Amino acid sequence: MLVGLGAGTVVGVALALSGQLGHWRSQARLVLGLALGAALLLGPVLSGILTMALGWRPAFLVNVAVASVALVATVANGIAMWVARASRPSPPAAPAVTTQFPGQTWPGGPGR
Repeated sequence: MLVGLGAGTVVGVALALSGQLGHWRSQARLVLGLALGAALLLGPVLSGILTMALGWRPAFLVNVAVASVALVATVANGIAMWVARASRPSPPAAPAVTTQFPGQTWPGGPGR
């Protein structure tokens, strides 16, 4: 159950971070969806084969390695996005726009 909660968290964070990729967003979400689909389809089959070949203990250890790699990749992606956002120059400030209201006079303008 703990692995499922961790995997759900990693997928949620990866989807949230992929939303900040701009025009690469759809390609990143496609890759995430394909990886999730492959994991859902191949995970039970491969873990069953591994369990039958080596026993149940290695099947649990393989999950730890895969979850660790996914966690490291998610953290690295988050750090890369944070650095990329911090290194962007801020847009120039827009000049202040003033509106003359009825009856208002401008200093040195037509009302004087």
